[in-house]
Amino acid sequence: MTYAYCAVFDLDETLIRPKSMLSVLDAYHRASTASPAEAERRIAMLRERVAAFGASHPDRREQNRHFYRQLAGIEVAAMRAAAARWFEAMRPTLYHDAVVDELVLHQRNGAATIVVTGSFRDAVEPIAADLGIEHVVCAEPEIADARYTGELLGAPTIGQGKADALGAYLFRRRLSLEVGYAYGDHDSDIPLLSLATRPVAVGGHPALIRHAASRGWRIIHHRQGKQHGRP
Repeated sequence: MTYAYCAVFDLDETLIRPKSMLSVLDAYHRASTASPAEAERRIAMLRERVAAFGASHPDRREQNRHFYRQLAGIEVAAMRAAAARWFEAMRPTLYHDAVVDELVLHQRNGAATIVVTGSFRDAVEPIAADLGIEHVVCAEPEIADARYTGELLGAPTIGQGKADALGAYLFRRRLSLEVGYAYGDHDSDIPLLSLATRPVAVGGHPALIRHAASRGWRIIHHRQGKQHGRP
């Protein structure tokens, strides 16, 4: 298929409001645990582990790998079912209006739309399908005997790894960002945004906004109030 250009979007806190990785894992524990109290205890322990690791390991790539270790032993089918239920429950208030409006405009203009994220495919695909995004570049957890092993296949798609994964994907698909757009919400997205001719900083992360302003990049601030609910 021939596209007019490419438009690339980060997912968490760019296209959608929450962090999909943690939110979907929370949904899995709520669906798979005998009692609500036990589910909330597991979720609290998980978040404490993730926060403690992040506090002592500032490298976001290592944080990403540590998160996926929390999936070790979980059945893939159960996670996919939990992700689908989470998506349907969150859908009415999931999306950021301003960024979804940009996505829809690019689709109408014939762009290849691509989501690039450190989140994992089971969390991303329901969202990509809902938004009509054709291309997904994301973390790929290792699977053995229908369960996650807790390891990743390849490098985390965070920071420079996100830019590298996109570059490899574009090369394989014979696509280009020479005249294209990229959207991200965090300073770790700067390598990704720098690949595009027309980078767009989203939200209010101070380091990203300073970088964007110093280079004359466009900035989109999230709007308050009603969010996109998809019909």
